[in-house]
Amino acid sequence: MVDEAFMQLVVLSADLTAVPDRFDGKCRVKDSYSRPLSITGNVSYFCDDADAAAFVQQDGRCYLSFRGTDFSSMSDITQNLNAFRTDGCNKDNECCKFHSGFANGWKERDYKDNVTNLVRGCAESCENLDDCLVITGHSQGGAIAIVTSVIFSDLNPKVVTFGAPGTIVEPCDLVNSTNHYRFINSLESKHDIVPHFDTFTSLFKPLFVGWQIKLSDQDKDALYVAGLDADEKFKGLGFKAHRMFNTIPTLSNLIESAKNAPLLTRFNNFVTCSKGKECVSERCAKRSKNWFAKRVCQDKAKLGERCSDHSDCESGYCDMNILDVCTESPFFGIFSITEPPLSTDFEFVKGTNVCVGNIPNCQSSVECTAIAYGPCFADDQGAPEMYVVSRITGVGLVDIDKYLKCNHGDDKGNSFLCNAVALPLDTNKARYQDYDVIAPGLQPGSQATFLMNGDSFGNLDYNEGGYIGISSYFNKGSVEMSSKTSYVAFAVRDNETYVDRSSIGGSPRGAPYGPAELCVTDADILTGECTGEGTVLLPDTYKFSVFGYTDFQLDEYAQDNIPPNLDHFKVRMKLDAVGFTLKGLQLNGEDYTDEMPFSNDVDTVTIFVSGDNDDEIKEALGLDTNVYGLVIDFPKLYNKGPMEGVTPNGPVAPVTSSGDIKVKITVASDTAIYIDYLFEYQAGMSPSEYFIYSPAVTVVNKSEEEDAHASKKKGRKKESKTDKTREEKSRKGGNKKRTKKSG
Repeated sequence: MVDEAFMQLVVLSADLTAVPDRFDGKCRVKDSYSRPLSITGNVSYFCDDADAAAFVQQDGRCYLSFRGTDFSSMSDITQNLNAFRTDGCNKDNECCKFHSGFANGWKERDYKDNVTNLVRGCAESCENLDDCLVITGHSQGGAIAIVTSVIFSDLNPKVVTFGAPGTIVEPCDLVNSTNHYRFINSLESKHDIVPHFDTFTSLFKPLFVGWQIKLSDQDKDALYVAGLDADEKFKGLGFKAHRMFNTIPTLSNLIESAKNAPLLTRFNNFVTCSKGKECVSERCAKRSKNWFAKRVCQDKAKLGERCSDHSDCESGYCDMNILDVCTESPFFGIFSITEPPLSTDFEFVKGTNVCVGNIPNCQSSVECTAIAYGPCFADDQGAPEMYVVSRITGVGLVDIDKYLKCNHGDDKGNSFLCNAVALPLDTNKARYQDYDVIAPGLQPGSQATFLMNGDSFGNLDYNEGGYIGISSYFNKGSVEMSSKTSYVAFAVRDNETYVDRSSIGGSPRGAPYGPAELCVTDADILTGECTGEGTVLLPDTYKFSVFGYTDFQLDEYAQDNIPPNLDHFKVRMKLDAVGFTLKGLQLNGEDYTDEMPFSNDVDTVTIFVSGDNDDEIKEALGLDTNVYGLVIDFPKLYNKGPMEGVTPNGPVAPVTSSGDIKVKITVASDTAIYIDYLFEYQAGMSPSEYFIYSPAVTVVNKSEEEDAHASKKKGRKKESKTDKTREEKSRKGGNKKRTKKSG
């Protein structure tokens, strides 16, 4: 307990460090010397060359004090630099190893015998030998005090040092650490530099013993007790804090506070700090993002607030890989609307009246997974004036029950409110793009643009992550075509080298593995063959597939690092409207409102749009109203299979199982929505398992959509029940073919 009695001992010790300053570097009495008022006993002074000591008997104790370095004396400076090792022994010839220069500050002094006699004579009058001798010193004097604590180890002395360098160079049983108090001062946000000079004190790394205690001129009610035999290093060093006359005022303030209540052993808020454990709040952080801002004690950060260490957060977890915000999980960060601004650096491919594009020189995962889709009318038009951009903004794991029940109006991109945690995406890794490599499974004479953009997440090098990407097709010709597969390209390690496929009309930044062919329609689960009908692509239409795999070697990693309640893998896609606003949004045919409770089986999203070119768009797309939109249908199931079956330029990868998909929609603004694809995930599932899912995208006018939905709504219950029955049979192996809406 840091109480008044302890602080009186410390303050008296601090005052005593100034007593040997009665002499200058040549043992001459200084005219300016004034003995501290707290020293009431008779003082004995000793001087030999630049070293000086003082002894006083007061208040039932014996006090011995040593002076710090006199920088006017070259011999004293040279003594500090003598960094060899030597013995320091007690009266029974039991020894410890010390820094030679500091040990010689006692061993080679002419006054050591006189001091020894005074100390032992005084000790005979003490009622309690364990509370009899106090040895103190500042800087070099503190180091000499540690040496003499071994000389008088039979008296079990208390040792109080200020700004002392290390002097013991190997463990020694003669040192009673619990009786040593090592003070380090901080002044104006700078810490005493001398206790940080390890290499200065010895050719061998010194051992710091005793209670390490930090003082701060910013806190009158607290000091920081780092711990017994602690050797914490503090940020921000200076010589000003080393001077004793800058330390004593802080001690004086503390003893006044200690008269009312024991002092705190950690600092209060707004005191400069280096680490969270210095603070009552256990948080030490910058008060602003400015690089020159000081770190101060402050309250713990709440979920979503900035952090730099786990100790900053109320939850105990800080995502230090990518977002630097507090999270609910110790392993992954949160989803947040922190994606870079939407780039307009798209390069488009033109069909008849529609253009599709990507960003060839993308700089982030969000940019590199971005696909733009919009109407182009003129033959020479290089880019649409208005278009939709889809891009992946995050991946992670969720507790599906909590996530789907969470009010989407609160989400707004901050999914930690809805029990979602994220896997690090876009952490200085290679990002891959492939395009126009091959258009698989298409009819002769058809023309299509193939796009495959992706990025790894987590840490693939240690089997703690995976890969996620978007595989897209755009029918830019005039011939109807169909396909039951999608091509994908991918990586299996972080930062793998790009493959240059420009010689075959592809990208110079291609993924290292691929293209490989995957089934996106019905499949025979027993044989793994793709048996469904192909998806029809009319001219100017676009389709995409979400492809990825997780490679958590789910033995030790999953058990130790993935919370058991996280049962779905989440891929968050953002749709941005460029050049127009979202005029309306329907979920399963019902108009969206902020109060709408979320369904856990969203199967259709209709985005109605409006803009300055309604008449031209209506004419180009054959619409008979001024309101048109995109309809995205979400099939209930998706295909899964082993990654070992995904062979570049090989046969279609086998499908070994199907999974349920859940979809959640969040409106971000009047020009953007989030679509969360929630894939089944289980800690214990086979590692390196791919998944691929293909929503269907069509363009309609509002009246057509309303008519279609009216008939669709009647049959939804029956259809849903049939899907469920077929899926159960499929999973049990009783039905060879799995039923799934084609995408």
